[in-house]
Amino acid sequence: MAAIDGIETRKTFKQRLITTIIISLCLAISIHLISSRYSIVFGHQQCLDGKVWLIEKNVLPQKGEYIYIKGTHIPRYEKVRLVKLVEGVEGDVVRVLPAVEGITGEVIINNMPRKLKIRAYVQLVDTNGTVQKVYPVYKEGTNGSELPFLLGYGTTVIKNGYYVAGTHPASYDSRYYGIVDKKDVLGRAILIF
Repeated sequence: MAAIDGIETRKTFKQRLITTIIISLCLAISIHLISSRYSIVFGHQQCLDGKVWLIEKNVLPQKGEYIYIKGTHIPRYEKVRLVKLVEGVEGDVVRVLPAVEGITGEVIINNMPRKLKIRAYVQLVDTNGTVQKVYPVYKEGTNGSELPFLLGYGTTVIKNGYYVAGTHPASYDSRYYGIVDKKDVLGRAILIF
């Protein structure tokens, strides 16, 4: 009887080992497939409400969706990756108008109102010619340092890129560094929390 028990034990062990190897391979393949298509990033930016984002890699977002970009051509953020909101897409028009000297806008920073000088206004016009949004372009950031102004005055039709913004009125976004080129898009961001 002991010999039969030994054979049964070896057979059970082999079955368990084979089952464990198959399950491990399936898990490894699944994790690889998921991680090659998705990743999770944790946001520390104050310009958006979210803190945790699911990134769908190599997917180009639509207007109104979130985008995950590399800051390659963004002054101060060349080595940073950012999540922003897509407000303008190919075919939309960005119109930059000068502001009257001395005009200020009020933004809330850490629950305190702060007045910032306005340099210009950016109008985002859709393909039907309707002004969708107007963004003030401030001369300085919330920390008092001067902000870049790469858009310049005039009208630009978005080609091969995106106009991106944050939800905070003092967001550092396309009104300062211009249109984000599609080659700098890492994927579509989906708010988790």
